[in-house]
Amino acid sequence: MSESRTLLVTNDFPPRPGGIQSFVHGLAVRQPPGSVVVYASRWRGAEEFDAAQPFTVVRENTRVLLPTPLVARRAARLAREYDCDTVWFGAAARSGCSPRGCGDGPGSVGWWHRPTGMRPAGRPCPVPGPRCIASAGPST
Repeated sequence: MSESRTLLVTNDFPPRPGGIQSFVHGLAVRQPPGSVVVYASRWRGAEEFDAAQPFTVVRENTRVLLPTPLVARRAARLAREYDCDTVWFGAAARSGCSPRGCGDGPGSVGWWHRPTGMRPAGRPCPVPGPRCIASAGPST
């Protein structure tokens, strides 16, 4: 792999309205072109919104993207398919991945950290291979 690529797994992504959605989108669009693939829930207007993004967006056919085995398998498949070396869980507290339950470090892990060995909700990373990053949002 010549450059790093991140799979962003999030339930909170535009065009669904909200502050977390805007925050996660803002971080995604600031990444280098081709370095992000978003895996998110479906929302009305998503097709038009996704087509205008500078990155690939893959939507699960659900309004709420929950941390189920099906979602973990799909995320793992997408990480392999797009050659992602990092999986970022946007708005992690809502997706079942809280900073206190992640990683080996202190409970203050936030979106600006890129530690290795992150673990969603105290379980092994559901996407084997890439490193996992928990993102609790802008206030942590």
